[in-house]
Amino acid sequence: MRGARQTGKSTFVQEIANGPHPARYVTLDNAGVLSAASADPTGFIAGMEKPEVIDEAQRVPVRGNRQNYSVLGRDRHHCHLGKGRPTVVAVWEVRDKEIRLVEVAYAGTHEKAPY
Repeated sequence: MRGARQTGKSTFVQEIANGPHPARYVTLDNAGVLSAASADPTGFIAGMEKPEVIDEAQRVPVRGNRQNYSVLGRDRHHCHLGKGRPTVVAVWEVRDKEIRLVEVAYAGTHEKAPY
């Protein structure tokens, strides 16, 4: 979800996850969670329950040495999370040295990824 700072995005998502669309809520504001996600993002995603909400995903640093990572264009990156079929792909943009847009999508196969 995108929006201006301090407008209730996290609260809204938590209410949805606790109500009509149950999901486990995880925030990268938590130092331990952020450390785990930064050290091994593929393992972090693979170990999640489904469905899951990841808040503050922009906090994970951009690192070009991740497996299945590549640059899509100017300031646009992607990474397939896990190997084989089906696959999930994360796509993000970097603006002002921060990740500003994070989209995680089910791609089915590498050929059908949304980029």
